[in-house]
Amino acid sequence: MPRLRWLTLLTGDPETLDARITEGLGLSRCSFEAELEGFGVSSAIYPLGTDRFLEVCVPVRSGTSAARRLERAGEGLYMVILQVGDLDGQRERLAEHGIRVVAEFDRPQTRGRWASLHLHPADTGAALLSLDVSDPPEDFTVVEGPWWEHVRTDVVTDLLGLEIAAPGGRWAAATGAGLDGDTLRLEDATITFRDGSTAVLLAGPEDRDLRLGGVEFRVRRNTVAS
Repeated sequence: MPRLRWLTLLTGDPETLDARITEGLGLSRCSFEAELEGFGVSSAIYPLGTDRFLEVCVPVRSGTSAARRLERAGEGLYMVILQVGDLDGQRERLAEHGIRVVAEFDRPQTRGRWASLHLHPADTGAALLSLDVSDPPEDFTVVEGPWWEHVRTDVVTDLLGLEIAAPGGRWAAATGAGLDGDTLRLEDATITFRDGSTAVLLAGPEDRDLRLGGVEFRVRRNTVAS
C-alpha cells in the first residue's frame, strides 16, 4: 500500500516561507538546490516528522509549468509524492485508467536507487501526483546527504494526512489505494477529498494552526494516522 512521503509547496517568496517553516513548524532545512534540472525551480527540503519531507519550490525560469502555475493560481500545494513498492504494476494500472505519465526517472543515488512517475495533473486534478520507488525503501534516496541529521520533532512528530479539492476516484485509480467514502486510505496516512482550502494534518505535542505557502497546517496533540 502506498505511503504518503512528500509534499511540495510552490511559492514566489521563499525567504518568508523558510522563516515561517523554521519558526512555526520547528523544521530544519537539509538540502537546497538553486535549480532542479529540467524543472526550472529551486528546491529546499525539510524533514517532516521522522521520515517524511516538505519541499519548497520557487520558479527560477519563466515559461515553465511551475512558473505558469504560480502566475495562474498563486502559491500553494504543488506536488504530492506517494512511495510505492514498484513501478511496473503502476504503469499497467495507469494505462488501464487513461492516466498519463508526463515524466519518468530512474537514477542511481549515493545511497541506492530512486525511480519516479510524475502523472499528468489534468488526469488527477489539483496537485501534481508522483509515484516513487526508493531502494532501500526505509530511506528516501532522492534526498542526497544525511537528511536524518536534520530531523526535528519538537513541534511536528508525524505527517498524518492531507485534505485537498481533487477527484478522489482518479487518485484511487492512480494509486491503487482504497477509497472509503471521500477518504483515500494509505499505509500510514489518509487523503480526504473535499472542497475548500488544502490542509496538511500533522501530529505533535501541542495543537497549532498555521497557514504556510497558501496551505493550512494543522498540528494536533496525541493523534495517530487513522
